[in-house]
Amino acid sequence: MGYRVSLASDVFRPSDFERMYGIGGVMEKCEHIQIPQFTQHFNRFMIPQRLLYSQRVWPMFADAEPDIVFSTQSSPFIIPQRIFHFVYNVSDVYGYPPAAAKLDLRLRGSVIRRLYSSMLKEWGGLLWRKRGESKDWFFAVGTLILADLRARGYLSSSLVFPPCRIVFKPSFPKKKQVVQAARMIPDKGLERYLDIASRLPDYTFHLIGRDSPLLRRLYPGYSKKILSSLPRNVVYVDTLVGERPELLGESKIYLYTGNERGIGLAVVEALSAGCVPFSPPSVGAVDIINASKFGVIYRNAEEAVTRIRSVLEEEHAEAKVLAMSEKARQFSPESFQQWVRNAVGFFEAQSRAASPLPSHRE
Repeated sequence: MGYRVSLASDVFRPSDFERMYGIGGVMEKCEHIQIPQFTQHFNRFMIPQRLLYSQRVWPMFADAEPDIVFSTQSSPFIIPQRIFHFVYNVSDVYGYPPAAAKLDLRLRGSVIRRLYSSMLKEWGGLLWRKRGESKDWFFAVGTLILADLRARGYLSSSLVFPPCRIVFKPSFPKKKQVVQAARMIPDKGLERYLDIASRLPDYTFHLIGRDSPLLRRLYPGYSKKILSSLPRNVVYVDTLVGERPELLGESKIYLYTGNERGIGLAVVEALSAGCVPFSPPSVGAVDIINASKFGVIYRNAEEAVTRIRSVLEEEHAEAKVLAMSEKARQFSPESFQQWVRNAVGFFEAQSRAASPLPSHRE
């Protein structure tokens, strides 16, 4: 579209990004703008530390004149132009002031607590007033996130499907096996995955993940608990899913057990590999099942076990599996790129009007 793209971030590792997400070397084509990293010095008093960091970095782009600004995380920067935020979890909006400055700090408890809360509210308010009224727009990566935003008064919000890799292909014949690719974090609900696997001992369940030092530090003891309680029919593979694509391609079922409200990229990758996606209700993965009109929503472990056994024992004709795989195209990078073109074109045509921007529902 003729734009020069800059990426402002505290970390910039194009090779690592490409290895993990494989989207055609996009990051290395961007001009990088280095921003300071936030360093947490104390486990407590997080809000004052965020305020100090925000006060330090907020002027970095105050004089910038970009044509359009996208943000994929909570932004502490004061930018004159409207910012288009991609929101994976509604708590992301409150990660930094000035958004955090609008939180209702309850003035309750001891005198010291009330003085502390009052100070934070006044300090945060000063920072908010420097920014003025926000004209930002919020793109929710899931219908549940969209509902969360609007319930909190963010009416300038709409739905968008994030770009997902659909490079994975089905392998034939499909095996009677189940797979999940996940980081070792509690939000993935891996205890439920192991529980369901233990009730189906005659079938193989693959768990693809990375037990990284960073995650062990953030969630102490969690990966050890999971890896020490693997049923005999669960095979743990310590790798990235892109390095073992056959595990998706050969499996009949992708069993998601998490509680994340945003759309999960791994579920779409599994769909492109011809896996039948399984998901609990009231999570972001349900958006994928509803949009593709394919998959199973299970209410509890007992229902999951019954439905998994049934699907594993079915014959999956190649034509049917390939048709399933094609349903993933609506989540492809190309689809997202077209959506961005539409959004930018609308923005340019309306000259920053407040009319609703394009949504993946339209």
